This record gives sequence, C-alpha cells and structure tokens, in this order.
Amino acid sequence: MSTFMLFDRFFNDHDLANSNIGIGNLNSNSNYLPRVDLKEKDDYFFMQIDLPGMTSENVRIEVKDRILTIEGERKFENDDKDCSYYIKERFNGKFSRSFNFGCNLNDSLIKAEMKNGVLILEVPKPENKRPKLIKVL
Repeated sequence: MSTFMLFDRFFNDHDLANSNIGIGNLNSNSNYLPRVDLKEKDDYFFMQIDLPGMTSENVRIEVKDRILTIEGERKFENDDKDCSYYIKERFNGKFSRSFNFGCNLNDSLIKAEMKNGVLILEVPKPENKRPKLIKVL
C-alpha cells in the first residue's frame, strides 16, 4: 500500500465503532476502499457505496448478526500486453468492507439496489433501536 493511500485511510476512514450511533468500519482486505456515505434516518440507515463500472452481479452483501459486509470484484479486459502504462490509477481486483451496526440486523428487510455504479442500501433499525415519541401530558 502506498504512503498516499495510508494517509488517505488515516484521515478519511473513521472508525466509528465507539461513536454514539455504534456504527463502524471494521476492515478492508484490499488496497481499494469504495467510498461510502452512511446516513441515519428514524427507522433505517441509508448507505450509498460508489462502485463505478460494476453491476449487481459483481457485488455480494452478507449479514451476520451486527456485521454487514460488502464484497465485490472489478475486472478489466487484459488487452495491454503490448504497451506500457504512464499512469494506471483505476482499480482492478477484489475488495471487501465490513460495518458494525451495533445491533443485530434482519437481513430479510434490507433493501439493495445498484443504480449507475452506486450501490444503495436501506438497512432497517430493529424496533428497540428506533426513536420513540413520548407524549407530554
């Protein structure tokens, strides 16, 4: 991993495992970290993961207890045997990112959609984690 990538991960990939919302990026097992936006709504978490050039067939989502893992592979045709690169920045290969939601997830209620190279996930909160309105008398 390059020095630039280490600095990028240090300053941009925050481990939120001990934050108030209990969500954290657990790991990545590759040099490629897809960019993720994660928002909290009243009833669910909303995630957008940039996966340019990928389709739903290239992506796998796994849920185990509190952990949601997104894995995938981006492949390019290898037609560059007779040339030399001056710059090669586009990622080619496998990636994996895992997130700890701090509560057990119901995988049958998670909605996933790939739209224009962006994976969109709606992860419902368990009933006991949803805000409750208290009526003031």
